This record gives sequence, C-alpha cells and structure tokens, in this order.
Amino acid sequence: MDHPPLAFWGISATEVLQQRHTAKDGLTADDAKQRLARYGSNLLKPPKRSDVWALLFGPFKSPIILMLLLATGLSFVLRDPVDAFIILAIVLVSGLLGFWQERSATDAVEKLLAIVQIKAAVLRDGSPTEIPVEGIVPGDVVILNAGGIIPGDCLVQESKDLFVDEATLTGETYPVEKSVGVLAAAIPLGQRTNALWMGTHVVSGSAHAVVVQTGRHTEFGKVSERLKQVLLTNLMTDFPEMTIATDRVDAEMVAYPRRWDIKAIRKFMITFGLVSSVFDYLTFGVLLFLLHATPDQFRTGWFLESVVSASLIVLVIRSRQPFFKSRPSTSLSTATPFVVVVTLTVPFTPLARLLGFGQLPMSFLLIMGIIIALYIVAAEIAKAVFYRKVKV
Repeated sequence: MDHPPLAFWGISATEVLQQRHTAKDGLTADDAKQRLARYGSNLLKPPKRSDVWALLFGPFKSPIILMLLLATGLSFVLRDPVDAFIILAIVLVSGLLGFWQERSATDAVEKLLAIVQIKAAVLRDGSPTEIPVEGIVPGDVVILNAGGIIPGDCLVQESKDLFVDEATLTGETYPVEKSVGVLAAAIPLGQRTNALWMGTHVVSGSAHAVVVQTGRHTEFGKVSERLKQVLLTNLMTDFPEMTIATDRVDAEMVAYPRRWDIKAIRKFMITFGLVSSVFDYLTFGVLLFLLHATPDQFRTGWFLESVVSASLIVLVIRSRQPFFKSRPSTSLSTATPFVVVVTLTVPFTPLARLLGFGQLPMSFLLIMGIIIALYIVAAEIAKAVFYRKVKV
C-alpha cells in the first residue's frame, strides 16, 4: 500500500505521531508486524531471489558453450555422431559443474549477508531494541547516535548536538545540524533542519526521531525513480537522433565544398540552447504555478514535454529550410512519430506506476501540446534569424 505524501517537516512532532498512529515511546511488536505486512520491507527494491532455473541455464549462455552446441549440430548434420556426443557430453558436464559452483557461491553470499545485516535501534513496546533496517516501518521511533545510519525519512522528536552528513542526497559537503522544530512546507530539501533522510548518517550527537516514510517512498527512493525516468527519457530521445546519419542533406548544403566553421557551430549551439532553456523554464513554471501539478503529474508532464519536443526539434534543426519544406529520410520520419506515440502512451500503461508517472487530465495534455507547438514555432523563427545573420 502506498504511503500518502506528507510534508512532515511543516507540522509538529505531536501531529506526526497522531497521523502515523504511534506514540512517543514507539510501536508495539504486534503493531509493527501488522505495518510491515501492510507497507512492505524497508527496501528500495524487493530482494533478489536465487532462481534455480536461471542458475542452471546461466552457463549455457556463454559464447563458447553456444559455439560448442553449434559444433554439435554440425557434427550431426555431417553424420559424425561420435564427435557430436563427445562435444555434447563435455557441454553438459561443464554446464552442470558451472551450475553447482554458482549455486554454492549464491548460498554462501546469502548466508554472509544474513550475518552482516545492518541494524537500527528502535523503541518497541517502550524498550530499545535492535532490528534489521528492512524491518523499520512508518511510526517507528528510532534511536540515533554518532555513526548510525538514518533508516527512513524521519522527523526529529528530540535531539542533542545532532549533526548529519547528507552529502549522498543533497551534495552538501559539511554536516548539517538537526533539531526539533516546525518549518514552512515549501522550504527546500537542504534547509529542512528538522527532518532526517534515508541513506544519510549521523556524524555526531544523538536523537530520537519518528519514521514517516520507508523504502521507495523516501526521498532516496524518489531519486531512484527519477534516475529511471532520466534513463527512459534519454532512451526515447536517442531513437530519432540515431537516424540522423541516414538523413538526406538539402541540395544547397552540398552544392559546393565547405569548411567547418567552429564559430558558427558555437553560435548555433548558443542560439538553440537558449531557445530550449526558455521553454524548459516555461514548462516548469506552467506545471508548478499554473496547473499546480502533483509530484506524479509534474514528472509525467515533464517527461512528455521533454521527449516529444526533443524528438520533433530534430526535424527543425536538421535543415536550414522550414521543416515542412525539407523531407527527412524514411528512418527519421518513421522514428519520430513512433517515439511520440510511445511517449504519449506510457503514462496510460502499467509501466507508469513503476516509473512514478500518473495520468494527466486533458487540460494538462492540451497545455503541454501548446507549449511544444510554441517551441517548434520559436525554433523555426530562431533558425531563420540565425541563417540570415550567420553565414554557414
């Protein structure tokens, strides 16, 4: 079950305890067990299980094994069954030995990981108890000391000279002092001095803090989601760009020999880079201040605008003519609409949940479409001005 979004740094510790249905002296063991079943383990992704079949067939994916299997097939075709059975026997014995070694190594690693489990101190039934970090649930009250990790997104309940290293999340090189307080809900992540974040650690001091979010619902988990979104965005925009090598060149561009003009290339990059940045900021502002998008809607709107505009803009900058007068190659003219259609479809598929996307109202899609259309028009105008001013 998903945790509801909560700007917990903007409310008091007492209110957080009430909203998480917990107490200052923590949860009972039974309550914690129920919450663990409800919210799941405190992990960014489910633990990877050893698949016997994957281990069994794993060795047979080796290029050498595949070549030997091919040789076996050729031996049968050439009516040399003796060689075929010898090679096949070698392959099977090698594969079984590989499976046995992999299974033994996997079991050893799992036993080692069980021994070196990272633990955290919590209040359970009113008493300090050490439990594996995976067992931390929303509502737990954690006990923090120097050198300890922060096992979830927490609100400081009480503290003494508490300094936390948040470099893994915010990039801040110096430890940040943390204390009890109530802050504005809109305050930036790095200035939330009453909040603690999963993946950071205590440099000095001590504290008690109530856990608000765990696992992939933490800020660190959201960063992991954003990385997936960035990778998907890059993958989608790469498809049209990969076809540029097959694209047609306008006749006037090859009418006579030309030299590379580094100054002209630099001016081209600056011109279209500025146009792109203006519309990035416009999209950002519209999503936040006009449409008041939720985090899921913001990520989805940003993804749609980024991929669709980046795909279509290739058709504009590939030619000095207006894009509708210069015909691209078949590969480019096929890849571009394909990417646009797939991009618009993704938020309405089961993949949306895995990527942290949400379905957008029709008004969002309409406004995103208008922004993209304005971007294309602005790029065409900028291109006309550029080629009029710069001799290429």
